[in-house]
Amino acid sequence: MFFKYLNKFFKPNKKVFTEAIIESEERTGKLRFPNKFRKRLAEVIERKKVFFAGGLLIAVNVFGNIINFAFSAYVGRVLTFNDFALISLMGSFYSFAGLFFGPLSLAVNYRCGFLMGKFNDDVGYKSWKYIRKYSLYLGIGLCIIWLILTPFLNSFFKAQSLLLFISFAALIFSGFASGVDKGFLTARLFFVQLSVIALTEPVSKILLAIILTWMHLTQLMYITIPLAFFIAFVLGWIIIIRQKPQQTTISYSQNEITSFPNKFLIISLLSGLSTLSFVGLDIVLAKHYLSPSDAGRYALISLMGKTVYFLGGLATPFLIPLVSREVGANKNTTQTLYLLLFFTFVLCFIGFICFGVFGYITAPLLLGEKARSITSYLSLFLFAMMCFSVSQIFASFYQVKKIYSFPVAGFLLSILQIILIVISHTTVFSIVLAMSFIGIANLFTMVLMHFQYQRVQIIENKLIDFYRKKHL
Repeated sequence: MFFKYLNKFFKPNKKVFTEAIIESEERTGKLRFPNKFRKRLAEVIERKKVFFAGGLLIAVNVFGNIINFAFSAYVGRVLTFNDFALISLMGSFYSFAGLFFGPLSLAVNYRCGFLMGKFNDDVGYKSWKYIRKYSLYLGIGLCIIWLILTPFLNSFFKAQSLLLFISFAALIFSGFASGVDKGFLTARLFFVQLSVIALTEPVSKILLAIILTWMHLTQLMYITIPLAFFIAFVLGWIIIIRQKPQQTTISYSQNEITSFPNKFLIISLLSGLSTLSFVGLDIVLAKHYLSPSDAGRYALISLMGKTVYFLGGLATPFLIPLVSREVGANKNTTQTLYLLLFFTFVLCFIGFICFGVFGYITAPLLLGEKARSITSYLSLFLFAMMCFSVSQIFASFYQVKKIYSFPVAGFLLSILQIILIVISHTTVFSIVLAMSFIGIANLFTMVLMHFQYQRVQIIENKLIDFYRKKHL
């Protein structure tokens, strides 16, 4: 009964609403539309439905991030520093795993969308089915390796909780398959269904947190992250199964199904490394080097920094479609760059003022009285986070224009970040200082390269030509 209802909800007749609108207009105007005009009008309505669904997905993602912050604020209030450090460690593991899940999702989106455009939805579905099978094999293999390494990891991170690493194994098992599923749903433009999945995870997480608090099991709060992820994964799997496209007799080669865009995957993977290092790896290193209580304090500082990063990220979804469209039309993209930089700066600056300059007021309100011990670090750390968020606009902009030196420079700075923390990690302030230096250095480097981008492009092309000559 449940699956029957779910099928009706997620698999409506695509033409019902469109035909109803057209017939309503015909009845109102008492005029039958010509067939060609009727077909054109139907295409316009369908396109607007896609735009609406895409807008809904963006809105849901914003709302989901608000729920995620509410979850972090809630657990920040109810957990001790030691327990908060554990859930922050789980969150960092999740962010690190997302470095691989996300690019895989983009690659599947690209490949399945290409096949659906070249052939039909059925060919794209068969490609998804092939890729997903091997993604499950990969997840099972890595899950086994993770479980074998669990005793060592427990000792390395001073977690004193084997269950944390065992529960994360479930996320590893389902993560790659979940990335493949989301990529396929995106390729089919199922934005409404993706919105439901995107909202399921944060809602499940905060509900599980409330239940654990009610059961006086706050020391197990870290299991909310893998459990919520697994719930969303199962829901996405059900949606795809219930929306299997009809089989067709169109001819295609088996190679179309089995081929995979490896280069696309590698480029997407590299571009996410610097971001992951700045918004996730720092917590992992802090958990390793600092005492449990200091690691918890730094996790709160990082959480406040992520508010600025989230605000800056609200403008970034528009960068790739806007800039790539202008590049394809041979238009000047400078105005778009500066417009996106302006909006990103304004959003980040609002976060910096609210949570950095006035952090001594807002942090205790959001995270409880324990946050008073971190207020002295917030201005510097959030200023650096603002610089980093703005610098990512430059990196993404020039990546679209196929000037890859910008994301490469960000990746090299992320390596420097790790080196600085490894060298100096005795106190919370030493890690904050290292992170602040890298955040400011990111923006300085990107601005300098931007004003010299023609020289940067020439040097990059010469290096590529030199590499090709050496390997031919």
